[in-house]
Amino acid sequence: MIPKKLHFTYATKDLPSKYQENLKVWQKMCPDWELCFYSDEEISELFANHFPQYSALLPKIPYGAMLADFFRYAVLYAEGGLYSDIDTVPLKPIPEEWLAFDGVIGYEYQPSKFPDSYRYPWNEKEFLCQWTLLSKPGYFLFKEALAEAFRRLERLNFQAKSIFDGLNTAGPLLLTDVALPYQERKELLFLDADFFGCREDEHFPFTKRSVIAHQCDGKDRWMVQVKLSHLNLGYG
Repeated sequence: MIPKKLHFTYATKDLPSKYQENLKVWQKMCPDWELCFYSDEEISELFANHFPQYSALLPKIPYGAMLADFFRYAVLYAEGGLYSDIDTVPLKPIPEEWLAFDGVIGYEYQPSKFPDSYRYPWNEKEFLCQWTLLSKPGYFLFKEALAEAFRRLERLNFQAKSIFDGLNTAGPLLLTDVALPYQERKELLFLDADFFGCREDEHFPFTKRSVIAHQCDGKDRWMVQVKLSHLNLGYG
């Protein structure tokens, strides 16, 4: 069973007012879920407690958005529950039937079912959504994703000099590579792209099935982080 825990992260505890409001929406829509928030400092504590073998590598992660990528795999394996980016809001309660699965993963880009959706210039293949994920504690897939992400980052000498480097190292392309080979497993629920919807001007209109909306606030800042990370400016 997937526990009713909501996991969010931001660099510090000083949340912008918009994200404070987002968390209030989560609490209102999911009143029987425990809300857990992690600053970067608390992410370090999580790794020290559950993944000490990686603790020394955390400072080498080149920018903050990538640290959040590593964090989501770690917290889902260690604690279980639902991870969602801080710039998301639920449109309805989380379906109870999802919680019976060991893991729940949606598609982000699925032109086979949504042919009019936004086309990504850096990728033509379908890939999975990484900004909202659900898992039971100890589910192997997220431990595997975490380990593979560190392997890929080490192969890049802990540098991410392009947008593709970030996406492929610990982001949605990494998750797709790790998770899709298991798509026939009955304990895993794969959802079509409209369940976790983005802004209508970015992808496609929400449908009656949409459960969580992504506001995409971090997109521009994330791209700047990728471009500046190799300059060692301490941006994060």
